[in-house]
Amino acid sequence: CWCPSPSPPGERGTLVRPLLTLHRADLLDYLAAQRQPFRTDSTNADTTFTRNRIRAELLPLLRTFNPAIVDVLGRLSVQAEELFAEQETETAQLLRTVELPRAGGMLILDAEQLIALGEAKTRRLLRMLWERERWSVNAMTFDHWRRAARIVMGEHPAADFPDGVHVRRVGQVVQLKRSQISPPRAHEGT
Repeated sequence: CWCPSPSPPGERGTLVRPLLTLHRADLLDYLAAQRQPFRTDSTNADTTFTRNRIRAELLPLLRTFNPAIVDVLGRLSVQAEELFAEQETETAQLLRTVELPRAGGMLILDAEQLIALGEAKTRRLLRMLWERERWSVNAMTFDHWRRAARIVMGEHPAADFPDGVHVRRVGQVVQLKRSQISPPRAHEGT
């Protein structure tokens, strides 16, 4: 079962979240009371998928430590989603504050304001900027984000990142620019 939830700031589209706070038995009871047929996805039994191994193997083990573990994890996921939404809203506001006018295709950020935010908030802000610019977030590792934040902090002068993004600190500003990457050429004769 799926229900839509609003997209975090800086992202396009609608995220789809499973009904994590409902127990399967409760959902099936509700559907039976409504005389609503349902289908079970045949892949749900395939434990080569991590989500199914968690459901079939890990959760029963965790129940031996805490019989209410499913409820606890459900509440934790709601709290994490609320915190994430708050952080995304705050980060979007901070981005509007630290971003200076572009210089052509180059993004310019106020380094001093970023330094005042600290490394964790700076990493979140950079990630949001990457998403907004449609640069490859998936190619970035935690070490990449840390290195980019340390450039902002003045610990390193510059670095290149996946997807052709170059970040450098120049005086009181941070400059970010993505090089134009040519699309791969098709092989002739194919």
